Amino acid sequence: MCGYCIEHITCTKLAGIQSGQAIPPLTDYLEAISYLEDGPDFLAVLAATPDDMAREGIIPTLIACRSLEMLLLHDFYSDAYQALLKAPAFIAAMEVFTGQSCREANGRPDADSRFDLTAVAWVWDLRTYNKPWDFNARLRHWTFQDGESLLKQYEDFRLKGIGLHHNDLDERFKQTGVLDPIADITAEDRAAFATRFPAFWFALYWLGHHPERADTLWGVVTQDPIGVPDFAGLELWFQRRAALITYDRCGLAPFMNNIAAVRADLFQYIALMRQVPREGLADMLKALDQYEYPDHEGTHFSLRQWLEKGDLQVS
Repeated sequence: MCGYCIEHITCTKLAGIQSGQAIPPLTDYLEAISYLEDGPDFLAVLAATPDDMAREGIIPTLIACRSLEMLLLHDFYSDAYQALLKAPAFIAAMEVFTGQSCREANGRPDADSRFDLTAVAWVWDLRTYNKPWDFNARLRHWTFQDGESLLKQYEDFRLKGIGLHHNDLDERFKQTGVLDPIADITAEDRAAFATRFPAFWFALYWLGHHPERADTLWGVVTQDPIGVPDFAGLELWFQRRAALITYDRCGLAPFMNNIAAVRADLFQYIALMRQVPREGLADMLKALDQYEYPDHEGTHFSLRQWLEKGDLQVS
């Protein structure tokens, strides 16, 4: 199973939420990833997340990213963010995410010459999340150049593969008898990326928060990551959110004008997250009629067939 599989599971969960299904207790790791990445009601997802799960694997990173998103979009003193600060799963996750043991296990965020995170090292500081003056002071010193520099680092490393190290899959197959596409990228580089991901995530949302810079995200929307994303599919999550921010700012127009350049799964995701009206779905179908490959296959579905159903259900 890889990030594309988890993305499909995420869409099934989103469809379930739209049809009124409740969020179950998140005791399964992969299911927790799906809900924590894209569950529309983040506080409800946290309430369903046991403390032990909140400390597990990549989960603290996901919770930190969603918390940064909420802090930026809703403000520290909003009712939503104040409720977040009291959520047991948030408290448990941040103990791990900002703790020294996690830093030592993953390497210092500023210790890799391929990345320059000096402008955003405070992402790993607990005061960023629970001291309003600290976060606001950081933002006052942030510039568009800071955000665009981080976005370029993300694009260079995960979308263009600059500085990315790969395993020899043929050699690994000879040694182990197992051919796993996820093993294409070295474990060290996957860890380096995951450790630094919250910095890229903040840049994504900070740029998207400013309409005059939202168009800088289009390159992320139209470029798929190099190699196969691992279970959490952080790169695909980043791409999905870049697409969602673009839709919120610009509507369907840029997608309709470039439908061949956008993964079919992103259309499905936007429709589920924003409950695109039927006329919007009809516009997608019209755009597909002019596309060279009218079925526009997603990872697990045909976009045309899904749009023609018009019920936003995922199977």
